[in-house]
Amino acid sequence: MVHRSQSLPAEDRTVIEGIPCTRAARTIIDLASALEQRQLELALEDALRRRLLNVSWVERRLRTLGSTRWGSRYLSRLLSMRKSREALTDSALEARVFQTLREAGLPRPERQFMVITDEELIARVDFAYPKQRLIIEADGYRYHQDFRAWTNDRDRLNKLAAKGWRVMHARWNDVDEDRDDFVQRVQEALKLRTASKTR
Repeated sequence: MVHRSQSLPAEDRTVIEGIPCTRAARTIIDLASALEQRQLELALEDALRRRLLNVSWVERRLRTLGSTRWGSRYLSRLLSMRKSREALTDSALEARVFQTLREAGLPRPERQFMVITDEELIARVDFAYPKQRLIIEADGYRYHQDFRAWTNDRDRLNKLAAKGWRVMHARWNDVDEDRDDFVQRVQEALKLRTASKTR
């Protein structure tokens, strides 16, 4: 798909390794008219994670360029959601897991949650439901393919289990083909903990 703009102000342009490009904020604004909402959210999250832009700059450029642009309403909503200073996800898979949980109507987990007991940091986890002591880890193969990473993971999981935390793992299949099964497993895990507290 080719996108042509009638005007490209200087503040929207840059040069990277000799190649003229649009700046990240303008690229996200232009993508809002070309991508599905789910993909746009992942692109915005990735740009924020890599510190290519910030929310206020994108909002300012969007106001200047006009809010009647196709997709600008949804982009504005995404930007307002990001103003909460909530922790960013560490990977595309994490962003997709969070998106899946939200779209399913599940309670919002805390992102990049620090599990601390007796003033000791046990782990920083991708997502946590602290009241239910439930953790969801987004497990991409890339970060778990050597023996040292695997060993460290097992040590961390054992410490979490010893402190009463349950850990669920989310893979790419869980947010694509097996999405409904994954959502159901999370729902059951949340209910299980709530039921055990009321006994």
